Amino acid sequence: MSEKLKPCPFCGGRVKVFRYIGASGDYQYQVACLRKTCPVQPLTNWADIRKTAIEMWNTRHEDVKKEER
Repeated sequence: MSEKLKPCPFCGGRVKVFRYIGASGDYQYQVACLRKTCPVQPLTNWADIRKTAIEMWNTRHEDVKKEER
């Protein structure tokens, strides 16, 4: 899967990967919508790997339906 982030599925806004230092001192990654007026303001679960957070964000319900066919 690409490292490029898809726009927010709810408002079409820009998104960003955030990096935090977890309690154990390891990095944690999360992707979130940056638009303050987004009606949902979605974000991913925490991931230990940046690429995993991006994959979680870029996976859409429609993508999963296509794969099941």
